[in-house]
Amino acid sequence: MNNDQTLALKERKKHLRAFFKTQRSALSIEERLSLSAVISETLLSSIMVESADVICSYASFGDEVSTLFLNDGILALNKTLLLPRIDGNRSMSMVQVTENSRYDVNEYEIREPIGHPFVFKDHSSVLCIMPLLAFDEQGHRLGYGRGFYDAFLSNHEGFKTVGLGFSCQFSEQALPVESHDHSPDFIIDELGIRSAQKQ
Repeated sequence: MNNDQTLALKERKKHLRAFFKTQRSALSIEERLSLSAVISETLLSSIMVESADVICSYASFGDEVSTLFLNDGILALNKTLLLPRIDGNRSMSMVQVTENSRYDVNEYEIREPIGHPFVFKDHSSVLCIMPLLAFDEQGHRLGYGRGFYDAFLSNHEGFKTVGLGFSCQFSEQALPVESHDHSPDFIIDELGIRSAQKQ
């Protein structure tokens, strides 16, 4: 891919992010919380969660699928729950949390747990839950463009991955994908679990 193609792709991603942010923000608070509860219940009752010993989730913000109920449910199942923390070198690590964990707020206004990076041992028993801005039929994920999850997952191959979004974030057209973009194994919206049709 030459420089012109790369710039065109990045510009297309920028426009798509703006469009799907608008789509998501059109949901009322009541709709978003209600749909988030459905999505959380679907994931909590899935084989993905049942078979995982360690679960990387995220602290939702803004119009994202709310993870408050989800994260409480993961802890109630006695799973090891990890939440992301952005490091100074613009990389991301995971920190184990409990009901008594303390948090601060990062430069993106996202709550982050205070603590040391979790050391992963058995990658096969880890589930990583990812936020997204859009997804398509092939299971491609459009993120926020900062690349934190792509970099994190490239260093932790073997994790099972699932993206969470609302059905209004579904793109009927294939999303633009770069070589470093990580597509989740599954995507869950309020309509159910979508298995990625990876090509």
